[in-house]
Amino acid sequence: MQWRNEYIVSWLQYGVVVEYLMGILGNAIWGCTRPDDTSHPTISWDSFAAAYIGSLEGTDLGGSDETIDGFLIWNTANRRSVQFDTQTEEHFAIINDEMLDLLYAGQTQIERPDCVNFEKTASRALHLMLLPLIQSTIWYAMQNEKLEFNSNDKGLVIAEILALSVLPIVKLYDETAADVIERNMLQQSVSTPVVDGAQAVANSFYQVLDEIGWGCEYLGQAENVDACKLYVPRRPSSGSMSSRWARNWRILIASIAVTSGTLLFECL
Repeated sequence: MQWRNEYIVSWLQYGVVVEYLMGILGNAIWGCTRPDDTSHPTISWDSFAAAYIGSLEGTDLGGSDETIDGFLIWNTANRRSVQFDTQTEEHFAIINDEMLDLLYAGQTQIERPDCVNFEKTASRALHLMLLPLIQSTIWYAMQNEKLEFNSNDKGLVIAEILALSVLPIVKLYDETAADVIERNMLQQSVSTPVVDGAQAVANSFYQVLDEIGWGCEYLGQAENVDACKLYVPRRPSSGSMSSRWARNWRILIASIAVTSGTLLFECL
């Protein structure tokens, strides 16, 4: 298989790691609400921070100045923040700035313990980490729509992995939008890449944005492609958002796990 290395590395970055992050967030909530459990929630919460940020970012605010450093979601968010104009005044992703606040808040809530608010913080952290994946899917749609029919560019491989990592989430809320992403981002032998255009792919995410509770300022826009063109926020209460996510949590993890395992097995 051509681009086999890119295929496997991309699945590790955008599939396996995402699944792991979801799992340890669930463990942190479980440990906080069950104080007799042998695993302390601090271990899971610290593991989430470590696996989100990585070890190559250094100690400076915002991480490394070189966006080639780091392979995890923190670095992905910083790279996309340049392209989607979503940087802080310190020149790193506002998504990561918000994540830092959530990580510190969660740490304090565990220590009290305040498990009711910690569960809300963990839910917001989980939703927030999806945004760099959505930005990346849109970015590769923009790059790949410039390719010709039968192109074998490696960007098509990375785009497919990204799309498969977010499709279980999109399908939970909008199956029609998921169909648009599948048609444009999964490799098809009978059509040109991104046949409906990058804006159509971006439009597919606007319903998801409302459900996960993070506004358009975190997603941004690039090269006149805007995922929020159709976005009309309903601003659901945190309680209703939390309950919806609780119902779908295990379904989502299972969907990503099955997809990740199947495709990695095919590459080995």
